[in-house]
Order: sequence, then C-alpha cells, then structure tokens
Amino acid sequence: MPSVIGYLDKSGAPAIKVSISGPLPNSSQEFEVIIDTGFSGFVSMPILQVFPLGLILYGTTSVTFADGSTGVKLTALGGVTVEGVHKVGVIILEQASTEILVGMDFLKTFEMSLFVHTPGPLIALVADADVKSVLKQVLVTKPVAGPIPVPSSAPAPKQEEASQESVSPHSQAASADPPGLKSKK
Repeated sequence: MPSVIGYLDKSGAPAIKVSISGPLPNSSQEFEVIIDTGFSGFVSMPILQVFPLGLILYGTTSVTFADGSTGVKLTALGGVTVEGVHKVGVIILEQASTEILVGMDFLKTFEMSLFVHTPGPLIALVADADVKSVLKQVLVTKPVAGPIPVPSSAPAPKQEEASQESVSPHSQAASADPPGLKSKK
C-alpha cells in the first residue's frame, strides 16, 4: 500500500480523507477522519452519518473511556477505502459525537504506521513494510564506537527487564468477511 499524506485538522489533530461504505452499490462517501491513537478500535462515527451508507447493524460492544468509565455502544460492519485499498471492520456508532475517528485497529488492519512532524506540519501513514527504509532515508545515523555510557546516577537495567518485549493488546477483528462486504487486497 502506498503512503498516505494527511494534515492537521482545525483542532490540530492528525487527519486523512477516507471513503466509508456499506454493502449497497454506490454507498461510498468520502469523509475527513481523525487518527486517534488513544482509540483502540477500527472506526467510530456519528450514527446519523451511518444511515445513508446502509451499514449493517452488527451488535453491541463494551467500551472503556479515557476517564475509566464504561459504556455500551451499537456497532455496524462497514468498509473503508484508503488509496484504493479496501478493508472491512467494525464501526462503533456514536450518538453524541460529530467526529469520525480511526484508531489503532484501523492502523493494524491497513498495516500502516503513523508519523507526525509538527513543524511541517506533515502527517504520513507509511506501510509497515516500508517503515525501516523510510527511517533510513530520514534519519542520519552515526556509528557509535563501543557501548553508550550510562550516567552513574541512573540504575542499570535488570537483565530480565532488558530482554522482555512490550506487547500492546489490540482488538481482534473477525477473520471471515460478512456477507456483501469482502476485503480487497
């Protein structure tokens, strides 16, 4: 998948344009979406914007908000197209929100990494497969002769801690496509 260049919206949040669609022919519409890395889901959008798309009600899901409170939200299945690549996922239907959010499951499903450069401002979604080569082009690295010294006031990391990897849980999308919504690669 090619890189996607985005922008900062009027509130200063990273944003891109995507098309969201339901199973009906010609139901696709283009939307500005905010990339919210604090949202673990695929897409969250106002329920009133869902109706014209003909999205299929999927069920409900429990959500936990940033303040620790919980709630139950309606969900629908829908397709999202970015730069010609179409993926299907669960869309959370919001009754009070006016913004469309894409979250960490969106980035995982599209296999993209988010880069934000505020002086530009430049927002880029880069294919995970291309991240290393992009960083090599952008970063200037100098070889280090020997180990990097650790200040004497800093405690040395324990051997066990240094070898453990940090794993962040992500919501798992269903592996089978629902009827009428097929993922295109």
